[in-house]
This record gives sequence, C-alpha cells and structure tokens, in this order.
Amino acid sequence: MLDEVARLAAAHEIRSVKIRYFRYVDLAMWVPLRTLFTDDAVLQMPQIWPAPKSADEAVASFARTLSVRDSVHTGSSSDITVTSDRTARGSWVMDDRLYRAGTSDLAGDHRLIHGFGVYEETYLRSADGWRIQTLTLTRTRVDGFVTLE
Repeated sequence: MLDEVARLAAAHEIRSVKIRYFRYVDLAMWVPLRTLFTDDAVLQMPQIWPAPKSADEAVASFARTLSVRDSVHTGSSSDITVTSDRTARGSWVMDDRLYRAGTSDLAGDHRLIHGFGVYEETYLRSADGWRIQTLTLTRTRVDGFVTLE
C-alpha cells in the first residue's frame, strides 16, 4: 500500500510521461516517443484507426501522418489514480491542431483540423519508470477535416 507522498510522487512522474508524449509528437521525436510505452502497449484511436495498434505500429503511423503536417498538442485537466506501486490509470482533456507543414506565416489560416477529446490511459511502472500501457483517444469534436491515415 502506498502512502500519500508516494502516490503524489507517482502521479507527478506519470504527468511527466504525458508531457513528454505531447512534446515528442510535436517535435517528431519518434525514437524517444516509443520509449514512453510498454512493450505490450495497445493504442486505440477509433475515429482515426479502424483497429487498435501496438506501440510500434502507432509510432510508425504518427511518423507517416505528421511527416507532412505540423502539430500542436496540449493536454490538461489530468486525473491520475495510482492503483498500486506498479499500476495507475488516468485521463487527460486534449486539444490538437494540425497544419500543413511549413505554413506558419500570418497571412492565412493553414490549419487542417482543430480537434478536441479525452485520453484514457493505464500506466505500468517498470525498472525504467512509468510507461503508458494502454491509450485510448476519444475525439469529442473536430473542426476542419483531413484524412489522418
């Protein structure tokens, strides 16, 4: 059983994992992104992918999709529950914007989409620290349209 200080420390470490997730996606840092997931991780984005993906498949999909787009992701309102010294679950409100790559001028709106949703995740602590074991993104709204896969 974890005491309150250990639970708070674990929740802080998990938040750091998710912060790195958003940063690595936006900076196209695919190798470090993959390290945030357990080897058996399962990612689901039902509005984007027809079937769940492994971490390797998901990172490859992100790399393909975002190779011609610039992205800006934010996550907030995290709700982390540490369920044991090795497991936790959490949810995050998210929004993201995808732009045509290289269109950062102020002359026009080059946004392809502005999306909103909720991440539901589970986490597992290993010798290397906390990792994402399952990730489900449910989009609640998307303004604009682009085929992501």
